[in-house]
Parts: sequence; C-alpha cells; structure tokens
Amino acid sequence: MSNAWTRLMVVALLALAASFVPLAQAQYAASGLPAILVDQVDPQPAQPGQDITIDVRLFNNIGMESSQFSVVLDAARPLVLKSATKQDWQGKLCAGCTDRNTYFLSVESGAASAVYPAFVRLYSGDTEIRQRIDVKVVGTPDLVFSSLSAGLDQIVPDQQFPALLAVTNIGSGPARQVKVQATSPDFIALGSSVRTLETLDPGETKTLLFDFLAASSLAATSHSLPFALSYQDDQGHALSTEQALGVRVVNAGTVNIQSIKIASASGPAILAGQPFTAVVRLENVGKGDASSIVANLTCPFSRQAKRAFLGQLKKDEDAPAVFDQLLARQAGSFTCNIAVSYADDRGQHVLAENFDVSVAAQDSSGTILLAVVLLAAIAVVLWRRRKASPRPGKQHAQV
Repeated sequence: MSNAWTRLMVVALLALAASFVPLAQAQYAASGLPAILVDQVDPQPAQPGQDITIDVRLFNNIGMESSQFSVVLDAARPLVLKSATKQDWQGKLCAGCTDRNTYFLSVESGAASAVYPAFVRLYSGDTEIRQRIDVKVVGTPDLVFSSLSAGLDQIVPDQQFPALLAVTNIGSGPARQVKVQATSPDFIALGSSVRTLETLDPGETKTLLFDFLAASSLAATSHSLPFALSYQDDQGHALSTEQALGVRVVNAGTVNIQSIKIASASGPAILAGQPFTAVVRLENVGKGDASSIVANLTCPFSRQAKRAFLGQLKKDEDAPAVFDQLLARQAGSFTCNIAVSYADDRGQHVLAENFDVSVAAQDSSGTILLAVVLLAAIAVVLWRRRKASPRPGKQHAQV
C-alpha cells in the first residue's frame, strides 16, 4: 500500500513540475524576451572584502527571434558592481540561441554575515523581467584583547593583582561561545581560570576580569601572561588563538626598623655631658632587594642630624645603623627621630619612627663625700702636727 502511494506521489510531482515549463515558456513568449539563467555565483559563501563573479546566461526558448532587449545588474551595498565582460549588454537572440555575460563584484570589508540580493533586469520598452540572485556573505571573526588595568609593570611576587581584559572582535563575522582561559603556571588565576562570552559581534568590545596571584619564586624581570581564546563562527566552525599580556615583576624591598638600642661607656644610664651611642637595626622584610639605604637621626640636643649609609639589603637581610658620639649637655627626656630612605624597582620610599632618650644628671654625692673625707684628713694631719709641736713655757722650766 505504501509503495503504491509513493509511486502515486512521485507521478503527481513530476506532472506538476512539467506543467510549469509551458507556463514559463508562455510567460517569456508573451514578453518576447529570452529567459534569464544564473549559471554560477563564485565563491559562495563569500567573505567581506572578497571579490565575487556572477555568470548569467540568456536563452531564447520562445520559438522565434526575441525582441530588442537590454540587460543590467542591480546590486546594493555591501555588494559593489565593479565591471562586466559586456558593459553594455543588449541586442536580440535568435530562436534557441544563448548569450552570456560575467559580472565582477566585491563585498565591502565591513559587511555583516547575511544574504544580500542582486537583480538581473532584462527589459524591452515597458516590458521587464527580473531574476533575483542571492549572495551569501559569511564573515570570519577575529578576536584580540588588550589590558585596561594599571600596574601590570609593578607586580610583586606572592601578591595578588587584577587584569581587566578588553576583548574586541576585529573580524567580519560574529564570534559565538567565546572562551578565554589563563594558562600561565607562574600567575595563578584565583577562582576559575576561564571566562566566557555568549557572543561578540564585529567591532564590539566586552570586558573580562581576572584576579591573579604571582608566584613567590618569580624573578624581577619581564614576563608573559598567556591566554588561550576559543570561539565559533556563524557556521559553527571552531577557531582558536593564543595571545599574551606583557607584565613586569619588580624588586619590592620593604625596610623595617627592627630595634633601637642606646649604649653609654659610663654604664646603663645616659648622663648629661657624657657621650653615648644609638644603634638602629634595620631589616628587609620585602620580596626583593632594597638599595640606597640611608638613615638620618635627629635629636633636640644636637644641632645637626647624624647620618648613616647602609647601601643595600637583600631579602631577609638586616644591618645596624650606628650613631656614635651623641651628647646631651642637659638632663631630661628627649624625643629623637630616625628616618630611613631606600629605593627599589617601584621607586623611593621613606619610613620614620620616634623614640625617647632619657638623660640623667651626673651624681655629685661622690664628689661631696670625697671633699669631706679630704677635709677630714687635712684636719687630722694639722691636729697631729700641732700636738707634736713643744709648748714655749714648758721648755723654759726644764732649762
């Protein structure tokens, strides 16, 4: 039953198709014009910026010579007609004869993916026949990105930093299912290493934000931060590319004041009028070297600041800044200031800290006691001398 039904449908379709031929022939015969046949549109699909050719053939199937005719091709942007093998295509065709022409067009580079119509118009007097030609244009997406983040030239090892990417489609077709993946083992993406976009049309820009952690072992130099981009064009073809951002890892020294000690040759106490020494121990707790280290000490009892040069401290190194021959002529409590300047790849840095110095008056009790003892000794000596000396009256009696 099914086979009989199928055969019946095929016969009906063939009969229907055959019925159109006399109708078409009758149409052309009534107009007195030949039929328009499009042999080829090459290439198909075309890309923006590409040249295409359209081969058109006229066939006189009306059984007699055709009327005088003219043929033109109408194309609208983004299709641009450049030339044709027959610029002025006109004439007559004998019965059963054919005539051909090739049109040369270009697709504008900014054309979007779409189907664009062109029309072949064959006319004679007030009679006109039009044949539509569909030209399919399929653009190719091309994705690039740049960074919108500042500070990518000041990255410090073992610290986080953001990277805001501006992804732009500079191609001629839309990009779909866009995936951007960070692939560096030295710059670890926090959270997911993948960011996605549903679509990106030609000329469109969208942003993607990544957060990274720089590895603690990174050397201070220039590095590449690579990304893998994958996406699809309008036809579902997979495309991929790799691009990288240029970043710079810097020496980031951080100098701290570890301790401040005061010492005097006269003992633990600082005495007025006695010189003493201040020892300020500095340490580099940063991730890189600190150089050009200079420490300046200012105290109210000194007219000029004292300066100590330490040069460079590498990571985890420490060194003392020694200030000797400090002298306070008066007793009291004084606030001194230590200011440390240093440099690293990020520039100049300064840190400062205040500390108190207590100066005691010199103890005079020992001097007084010594004076008393000395006076007592002198008195004893004088008394003994006086006692040992003979009296003048007694000496005369003995004689």
